[in-house]
Amino acid sequence: MPEWVKPWLCISALALGVFLSIRPVFQLIERAMVDGVASSAATMVAAAFGFSAVAWQTRRGFQNLAISQARQAGLDREAREHQAEIARRAKAADRLDEQQALAAALSGELNAAFTRLSNGLPVMRIQKAVYEEFGKTIPTAPVDVSLFMPLFEPQIFQANISRLGLLGPSIASDVVEIYQLLVWRRELPVATKLTGESLAAIVQAHVGVVEKWVVDHFHIRNRLISLFGQHSDPGPLYFTKAKATDAKT
Repeated sequence: MPEWVKPWLCISALALGVFLSIRPVFQLIERAMVDGVASSAATMVAAAFGFSAVAWQTRRGFQNLAISQARQAGLDREAREHQAEIARRAKAADRLDEQQALAAALSGELNAAFTRLSNGLPVMRIQKAVYEEFGKTIPTAPVDVSLFMPLFEPQIFQANISRLGLLGPSIASDVVEIYQLLVWRRELPVATKLTGESLAAIVQAHVGVVEKWVVDHFHIRNRLISLFGQHSDPGPLYFTKAKATDAKT
């Protein structure tokens, strides 16, 4: 006997035993032994058809249940994906609001710094002219060189250093660069042996730094304003400076 026949014989025998153990089937067999084979056979055939119909309906019911469960699982998955998309969009909107609020605050502070430093330029030029009159003479009174540059306290920048990443790496880098002049604390020793010419040269150096800062700060403010979508980003300050240098050479 082939090896594959044995398992099927076992399964068939088991199925037959289960079938015969069902009470209605047992009763039918008993009736066949008492009333005769013909009527019992008809009854068994009818029972077989009924059993087949019940089995088919049960099978269809399980199939429909499986289809329904699969459809429900698909709907649940779509609902979860939809909720995740809504949460993602809400998070992106919140981040955009924070980004624009920070950009507006920094732009406003840079404008205030521009007003402070640009108003100080005429005073610095007067200081330069006064020291030039001394020539090679050393002023009798000590000179606090650190006061040549107008001071400005960038409170908004200092309070939001940890949030600069909201601006993106490129704009954040430019913001840090433009604020270097504002956060730099010029604690220089009081000059007691510098001539008027030397002091005038120091003042002129400060004037050049402020004038350059004024030009650069407009570029940075334009980058910050670009985050509101009103105009395009002019790009990193480094490339603008490189183009200006190439144009001069």
